[in-house]
Amino acid sequence: MSGSLTASAVVLAGGRSDRFGAQKLASMLDGAPLLHHALAAVVPICDEVLVVGPAGGLPVGLPDGLGSTVISILDERPFEGPLVALVHAARCASRQRLLIVAGDMPDLQPAVLRRLLTFGGDHEGACLVAGGVPQPLPMAMLRDVALGRGADLIAAGERSLRGVIASLDMEAIAEPEWRQLDPGGWSLRDIDRPADLVACTGGLRASLEG
Repeated sequence: MSGSLTASAVVLAGGRSDRFGAQKLASMLDGAPLLHHALAAVVPICDEVLVVGPAGGLPVGLPDGLGSTVISILDERPFEGPLVALVHAARCASRQRLLIVAGDMPDLQPAVLRRLLTFGGDHEGACLVAGGVPQPLPMAMLRDVALGRGADLIAAGERSLRGVIASLDMEAIAEPEWRQLDPGGWSLRDIDRPADLVACTGGLRASLEG
């Protein structure tokens, strides 16, 4: 299946990058800033993209000619965790289905992202299961659920996306199923430290893909 879906992508791009030691989303990977790789994955799939950046603004500009409605919004409560950023983005989203990814995930696979967004109507969202554990990113969720249950969890002191998954009726996509779409498990790769970025570059990345 090709073409964009009626959905809002939420790209979380407001972290401190403490373990990386610099503004990692501006770090170059294969000729483009790290953030641009996540955007390139979601733009063909969602007809609206919300990039949630820190209060001081994104560390790198958005690329031109993306083709979808891409909106940069500032995290109104910076560094309070991804759940707070998600709920803020949900208030700004105009679509009912949300696709949530992180800006430091350079190898998101479109087929996996589409599968997340097509969760059954009897569920409140969808997540991938790896090693028997539901993964917080990437995932999909109904906007109304994010605004309702997400806000309630924040009020109760929760800040993590794992806490959201545990409290919702999520369609848990089993590892054998999503691995058919992404045999290498690339969709779960994120960049936390400089060594992670090095492992993604040049010949090593090419050899892994091969």
